Amino acid sequence: MAHRRIWSTFIVVVASCLSAWWVMDRKVEQRQLLNPGALASDHFTHWEYPAMLPSGMTVEADHSLPAFLFASGMDSASFIWFVSSAPVFVPSRYAQQRWGGGWLIGEDLDQWEENPGEMAAHWAPRSPGKNTMTRLPSGELKSRHWMPNEDDRRMSTSWVASQVAPLAPLSPFWTQWFANIADNSKGAWQRARVGAAPAASSWMGHDSLVQLTDGSWIVAEGANGSWMVGIEMADSSRSVGANAHWRAGVQLFSSAGDSLVWEDIGFPNGQVQERSKAQVDADFGSWEQGRKQWGIHAEGDRIVWRKDPTNMAPTPTADARIISVSGPRSREQDAGRLGTVRNHRTDQVMNLMWEPPAVVARASDGSAVWSFEVDAMAAPTVWEVDLFRNRKYQAVIATGQKVHLVDVLGREVKGFPKRWSRGFSAVAVFDYDRNRQYRFLMAAPNGALFNFRREGERTPGWNFTARPGRYITSLAHIRVANKDYIFAGQDDDSVRFLKRSGEDRFDSPLQFPSGQPVVFRLGASLASSTVLFLDSTGLLQERTIGNNEPTGMNGMTRGQAVSLEDRTGDGIPEVVVQIEGGEEIWDARNQRIDSD
Repeated sequence: MAHRRIWSTFIVVVASCLSAWWVMDRKVEQRQLLNPGALASDHFTHWEYPAMLPSGMTVEADHSLPAFLFASGMDSASFIWFVSSAPVFVPSRYAQQRWGGGWLIGEDLDQWEENPGEMAAHWAPRSPGKNTMTRLPSGELKSRHWMPNEDDRRMSTSWVASQVAPLAPLSPFWTQWFANIADNSKGAWQRARVGAAPAASSWMGHDSLVQLTDGSWIVAEGANGSWMVGIEMADSSRSVGANAHWRAGVQLFSSAGDSLVWEDIGFPNGQVQERSKAQVDADFGSWEQGRKQWGIHAEGDRIVWRKDPTNMAPTPTADARIISVSGPRSREQDAGRLGTVRNHRTDQVMNLMWEPPAVVARASDGSAVWSFEVDAMAAPTVWEVDLFRNRKYQAVIATGQKVHLVDVLGREVKGFPKRWSRGFSAVAVFDYDRNRQYRFLMAAPNGALFNFRREGERTPGWNFTARPGRYITSLAHIRVANKDYIFAGQDDDSVRFLKRSGEDRFDSPLQFPSGQPVVFRLGASLASSTVLFLDSTGLLQERTIGNNEPTGMNGMTRGQAVSLEDRTGDGIPEVVVQIEGGEEIWDARNQRIDSD
């Protein structure tokens, strides 16, 4: 009996110890929540906090901190999220593992290592608000913080290797020169930088010239590969034999060579007054295609940038290049702004912000004009329309499940929303003749393609027939040789080219990635025209519509997005490829005309 009592006592003691150990371990585990931003490696070139979790993923809500995101590229396969609370549901494509008192979630968790470097040393997120940090190919680090309703006034910080502290801010002379390029170039220049001290940042690719300055400098690049570098130079003799020009204390290098015209490069030529309106309290300036920002040297290699508050993201108007609502979200969409719509009552432009679960129209001062709640798992797509042709504008909001039409007061227009039980696979708004006679096209997963007009009524004469087992995932409208074509990309990568009435107009063997935005280079006929897109590896593809054969820029570069824009102002659109930290511009002869 004594032995039994001893064993019983021993078992109770052991059980109590194990229970106490488990409770203490849980408390220690909860107390030792590590900061992933202090330990993540430089393998990840883009960090976000707070970050949105992938669609469908849920975590325990009690005492949960916002998620972190670490990415080494634009491919979501490189994304790793850190959450502090236990995952409740994780889609099957993602793995998960315990780390630092929380959980790591991603497709390839082998990327994760505790090896802090430059990114970790500069990572300092602030709350409330959104924080991102990106390392550019040049090595420059850029950190941004902004509030959801203050996207236009966001501030950013960059760290540049070997930055020399300016002795004084930019003088009126240099800010006036910069303003002449940024505000009055009439398309001759595409981007410019100005600084009050040498910089070794590879900003514009002319570092070796910038380093020669005695003080300030300016760099600009323009159409057809033109460029110029102006540096402050006290001694004109130093320009002899340097293939450079000299005037009023400035040594100038230019692609124009001996044919240089100083007025063509915006040189102030005595127009500067001491209190010039171009004068700003800044050490650096940056401008690229209408986006201007000013930088202040903080300390060491740190520059704090403030963006021009007039910068706005464009909203697609009807018949603009259409992105399928089933397409992937961009980081700009994640930042919250969907686009803009005009307010005829105030004669101002409103920012349409994605503030789940609502789309909020905000005035230029950040105040909410209206808020419209939608049922959407991802950021909606928006268009601006003038439905009644009276210059009173409405916003089309496509969420996948529904298509809404909202007026200036945030009210649903009669005849909307349009809904489909399984959601829409693609949505587009067309204005064929630019006369505000809109057509609202909506594709469904059962193969149907609906066409509405005016206040949501069916368009007469629409005669579309679905192909068996196929449905449409992307839509666009083009006009070639005075004929209209509706591009309809399907889920099996085949395409159809339709008439306005919905019947097939042209048979094409073209294979186009399902759901991708479509970019056209139009020729004399549809058959000779081409489409541009990025394959699954980011490689640029160009295919001829008539035979699906590779042509033009096929395989010439890689990127994250592609578009067609007239960047040189000559009426001929250039191919613009968005890359990590910048963009490439290619002319109609497939020659690159920009410089990174």
